[in-house]
Amino acid sequence: AIRRAFEIELGGHAFYARAAQSTQDPVLEELFGKLADMESQHIATLARRYHTEVPTPTKNFDLERATIYAGIDKRPDGPIDLFEIAIAFEQRAVDFFTSRGDVAPEGSPERELYSELAAEERDHVQLLRTELARYRQGKPGLL
Repeated sequence: AIRRAFEIELGGHAFYARAAQSTQDPVLEELFGKLADMESQHIATLARRYHTEVPTPTKNFDLERATIYAGIDKRPDGPIDLFEIAIAFEQRAVDFFTSRGDVAPEGSPERELYSELAAEERDHVQLLRTELARYRQGKPGLL
């Protein structure tokens, strides 16, 4: 569970960092930069909480390839696409952790861990949905 959490957070960080670099929109560049920073903080928290080393991240992260591997049927062709892909990545993490938690024994440390991880990812989904709605309305983000 912890290794998978690291993989998800590292993937999120790579996605947001690449999205910030690839957009021409300064508002989105700042937003995705903040999201990348947020993922870095989550990675550090996982390392501290579980007394483990952070795995080495992939250096050549490709947005389009990442969407294919994640099973997301959308190409990163514009700002709204970047939001929708980010939401899909985070929702995929929610679904993964929820499904793993559902099969763990009731009251077990594994079930509790998966529940915590799913809740954190659910918060990410909600945050991104809020930011997307504000972006569509031409309002500044909340981050």
